[in-house]
Amino acid sequence: MTQNKTIIAITGSIATGKSQAVNIVRELGYKVIDSDKIAHKILERENIIDKIRNSFNGDILTEKKIDRSKLGKIVFGNRENLKKLNSITHPAIFEAINLKVKELDEKLIFLDIPLLIEELDKIMGYDLKINSIWLIYTKREIQIERLMNRDKINREYAIKKINSQMPVEDKIKFADVVIENNGSVDDLKRQILFQLKKL
Repeated sequence: MTQNKTIIAITGSIATGKSQAVNIVRELGYKVIDSDKIAHKILERENIIDKIRNSFNGDILTEKKIDRSKLGKIVFGNRENLKKLNSITHPAIFEAINLKVKELDEKLIFLDIPLLIEELDKIMGYDLKINSIWLIYTKREIQIERLMNRDKINREYAIKKINSQMPVEDKIKFADVVIENNGSVDDLKRQILFQLKKL
């Protein structure tokens, strides 16, 4: 049963420092369920591979495995294709997340879900009980600079990548906790420790 467990979902936007925050939580000894890792494993399932291959025209397999790069090109910027893909993978992904939550003995469990807020309505339909959403927030200008440095890209392309996502400012209203990541890693850790003490 999961009702006696506290589930905190950590989310953010591109280059806001979500992964940094997740690493800090892990270093502090808490269990984190990585939804991306689960999604990768789901894409290796034979029945999922068959469904995806039958749903999309074109060659998306490399050595009988889903080529994530090819699949990414098919769904990026195409809402219908993304919706189709999510309808195939999401039930299996969230079933696996729920199973992982039940398996863990910890009273406090963190979920690392990058596109949580964008998919919030659908995610709640998969019986995933989230007690609190922590949003890792970064000011837009800092977000642009970090993305340029991280991906070694120019400003114009960084802005294009950021604009392809839901603005992080729009996510604030969905969050229970907003952690501002505009400074150092130590500052981010201090804020996380402060929120953990409040639990």
